[in-house]
Amino acid sequence: MKNTHDIPSESPNAALPRRTFLKITALTAVGAAGHALLPQGAAAAGGSSSDVRHDGRVFRVDRNGRILVSADAGRTWTVHANFGPTRPVRRLTSSGATIRALVDQRGNPFNLELLPSGAGWHSV
Repeated sequence: MKNTHDIPSESPNAALPRRTFLKITALTAVGAAGHALLPQGAAAAGGSSSDVRHDGRVFRVDRNGRILVSADAGRTWTVHANFGPTRPVRRLTSSGATIRALVDQRGNPFNLELLPSGAGWHSV
């Protein structure tokens, strides 16, 4: 029986060196964590084509199921609504005085609309 240490490195059964494996694992973990913490898409660069302006405030979504709001043109952000990571907000749209959010619940999308007071959301 042949020992695995005797297998040439070009063999398809060659083991990945421990140090290489650890480097790849660490880089993958750091990249995934950073990706999950950053706002979605172009929002990470300080602006987003999906930002919605309404009544002097700017709304945007992040990857964690939250709708963020800024009262200072995007310099600072606070959480306006948090639906959680299992209910991602797919899109924000504005039509006149109405803002709608398309939220996904396990593959079943539904629409929410900003209340006239701006304090919360209701289903439509």
